[in-house]
Amino acid sequence: MIGFGWLYPHFLDNTTSLVYLYAAPTGLIPCPTLSIVIGFTLILGGLGSRSWCLVLAMMGLFYGVFGAARLGVRIDGVLILGALAAACAAVTTGCKQ
Repeated sequence: MIGFGWLYPHFLDNTTSLVYLYAAPTGLIPCPTLSIVIGFTLILGGLGSRSWCLVLAMMGLFYGVFGAARLGVRIDGVLILGALAAACAAVTTGCKQ
């Protein structure tokens, strides 16, 4: 998820691989930003917060489905998978409130 958000390819057509390392729209567009936040949250065990995992899951699902279905950005399906992983982490890791 972190790599996907960092190298989010949707807005960088016809460019070299090096450009992806510094020109991804992370921090400007919700999908790559949420991908990175979800990735770090999963690595850090949900930060011990079920609520945080559920908020990320809801936001990720909303932006992932909206981006894929309404805007036609099919790669946002990766964000949907990450959001489902965050939801699973909220339920299964024993996170506190």
